[in-house]
Amino acid sequence: MVLAVPLNWLFDKIPGLNKIEVNPEIIQEKFGVVGDPIVIGFVIGLAIGALAGYEVPAMLTLGVQMAAVLKIMPKMVSLFMEGLTPVAEATKEFTTKYMGGREVNIGMDAALVVGNSSVMSTALLMIPITLLIGVILPGNKVLPFGDLPTLVFGLALMVAGFRGNVFRSVLGCSIYTITMLYAATYLAPALTTAYHIAGFEIGSGMISYVTAGLWPNVLIVFITNLLSVPGLLILTVIALVVLFYVNKKNKVQA
Repeated sequence: MVLAVPLNWLFDKIPGLNKIEVNPEIIQEKFGVVGDPIVIGFVIGLAIGALAGYEVPAMLTLGVQMAAVLKIMPKMVSLFMEGLTPVAEATKEFTTKYMGGREVNIGMDAALVVGNSSVMSTALLMIPITLLIGVILPGNKVLPFGDLPTLVFGLALMVAGFRGNVFRSVLGCSIYTITMLYAATYLAPALTTAYHIAGFEIGSGMISYVTAGLWPNVLIVFITNLLSVPGLLILTVIALVVLFYVNKKNKVQA
C-alpha cells in the first residue's frame, strides 16, 4: 500500500494511462460471455502454458484449472465471510456488555481478499511476469519458484490500492516485484546463515523469498547490520511512536 497509493496518484496524472480502466466486471459488461471469469481464467491459463512451453493438452488442462480457480475461489471466500458474520455479531454483543460499547477491530489474514477476481487475475498474470523480471533484472540473484503460488498474498493489498484496476495493478505490481527481488537478494545471506544455524541442509547455494512480510524483515536486518542492537531499539521506539500516533488519531476521529 505504501507503494501502491503514490503510484496510483502518478498513474492518474499520466494522460492516456489515466483513462484505462480494466477489471473483471467491466470486461464482462462490455464483452458479455467473453468477459466471464471462466473465459478469462481459461485464456490466462493458455497464455501461461504457452509461455512455459507446454504441449497443447497440458495447456488446455492448465486453462481449465485457472478457469476453475477464478470462478470457484470467490464463492469459497464468500462462504467463509458468511461464516464470520456470527463471530462478528457475538463480538459486538460481548463488547457492548463487558467493554462499555467500545469498538473492537479484529485483524484478519489476507486470505479474505485473495478470492477477489481482480486480485486473482493480477496474481496469475504476475507469475510469468515475475519470472521474466527475475531473469533480466541486473544484479538480481533470486529466481522465484516456490513463492510464485503465494504471490497473491503479497500483491493483494496493491490491487486494493489500485481500486481493482487490473491494468494498473499489473504495472504497479511489476514495479513492486523489482523491489522485492532486490530485497530478496539482499536478505539471502542473512537468511541462509539462519538456516545453517538451525541445522538445515540447503546445499551450496543461498535461499530467500519474495512474498508478504519481506520488507519488514529486510528493514530489521538492514538496521541491525548498520547499528547493531541500538538500531533495533531505535526501530522499536519508532514503531511504538507510530502506533501511539495512529491510536490517538483514531480516538480523535471517533
